[in-house]
Amino acid sequence: ILIPMKNSEGENFKDVILIGTVGWAEAYATTGYNTSLIDKDGYVYVAGRNDYGQIGNGTAQNSTYLTRVGNPFLNVSEKVVNLKPQETKQIEKDMFSYVGNMNVFEESNVGIGDITYEVENSEIATITPEGLITGLKNGVTVITAKDSRTNMTTEIFVKVSEGEPVIDAGNRFTIGVKTNGTVWTFGENKYGNLGIGNTTYQNFPEQVIGAKVYTQTNNIVKEEIEKTEVNEETGEEETVIEEVEKTETKITEEIESEYLENIEQASTGYYHTIALSKEGEVYTWGYNGHGELGTGTTTNETRPVRITGRKEVTIKDGQIVEEKNTLDFGKVIKVDAWQYMTSVLNEAGEVYVWGHGYGVNPVKLETNGKVIDISGKLILTEDRKVYNIGNLKQPILGMSNIIKISAGYNHNLALASNGEVYAWGYNNYGQLGNGSNTNSVNTPVKVLNAEGTESIKGIFDISAGGYYSVILNTKGEV
Repeated sequence: ILIPMKNSEGENFKDVILIGTVGWAEAYATTGYNTSLIDKDGYVYVAGRNDYGQIGNGTAQNSTYLTRVGNPFLNVSEKVVNLKPQETKQIEKDMFSYVGNMNVFEESNVGIGDITYEVENSEIATITPEGLITGLKNGVTVITAKDSRTNMTTEIFVKVSEGEPVIDAGNRFTIGVKTNGTVWTFGENKYGNLGIGNTTYQNFPEQVIGAKVYTQTNNIVKEEIEKTEVNEETGEEETVIEEVEKTETKITEEIESEYLENIEQASTGYYHTIALSKEGEVYTWGYNGHGELGTGTTTNETRPVRITGRKEVTIKDGQIVEEKNTLDFGKVIKVDAWQYMTSVLNEAGEVYVWGHGYGVNPVKLETNGKVIDISGKLILTEDRKVYNIGNLKQPILGMSNIIKISAGYNHNLALASNGEVYAWGYNNYGQLGNGSNTNSVNTPVKVLNAEGTESIKGIFDISAGGYYSVILNTKGEV
């Protein structure tokens, strides 16, 4: 009896242009049985086993119906827009793209339709039909963008504020960055983690002092040395003078300023801190037992050290013959300290990491595509997939269209573009927020609302702590 093949909605398939099956020998060898087809629009569908991800829908669940390959969604490069009141930001059509789409016709993967916009709270920000956002007053709102070609939607989060302060907590110490770019710390200071030039504990905020800047000078000098050689004609040994070059290396330091200034980001690990200035300079201080400061040593630092723009000057015959920066990350857009390791993300989507497990000098990760966010051992790529840096070939399954990540001590959070939150890891204190204390180490679960009846919605920011989680909604509630 002939039985029509059906899709996930239970509808019979039509307009199929190509079918494919896995033969007996191949199926036996790969322990998988699958049927596939392509429809007239170029979309690929697969049914059957999925133990190796062969259906290609981001899960490992078998399917008894033909499942569309990929998990397509409308992506926008500017997911979060930060504005001051009366400041504007233009959203261009070329910022939008289809992601996660498997289509055999290249032209079907391009061609975004007309984009329309709808703002949730027009008192905080407005947007014109042409995509010009204007910040009005302090607050957070969401703009929904819709593509006329596919009817897919995506969200743009808009945060309006006079400035962007920072607050973060390490292990028994706290750091804050004011809107004027100054940095203040207080708490335990055993390893110099407060960055105030000593190891004295502080129970009131103290301003972080100016950074040390190291310069390495290589002076190439000539030296005469005596050598004993055998004269080929006489066969007798004789002393000759030979002039050789040798390099004398000297490390010098200078203090950049009285206090650390123009800082826009800061992040704490267990006992160390990394900070990013508005000029793109990177600073670290505190504990360095695993090389987490990126200074090339394991020496603790009680005051900030600027690790970018570190100069190496080579001098020969009294003239500078070479001058270079020994550490250049490119334009850094985010810094992160986590436990005993540190990482930075640059504008090109490249990630450098150092500290525990990686050594005293930064190492560039070989990632699967451009990275847009980092946190602890997690990275988020441009196609909105989350990876653990210990396995950069396989994304974490069970969630999609992620726009932000946060790594805690032994659990993680991920924020989706629709305002839902995923959590995974240990749950002995309820830090996953799913109404239980059952661990979910490898499989993300949705965080539930206060009543525990459905997944929480309207979330704008997330933070995973030691054994707890904090989330912020668009109304300013935590």
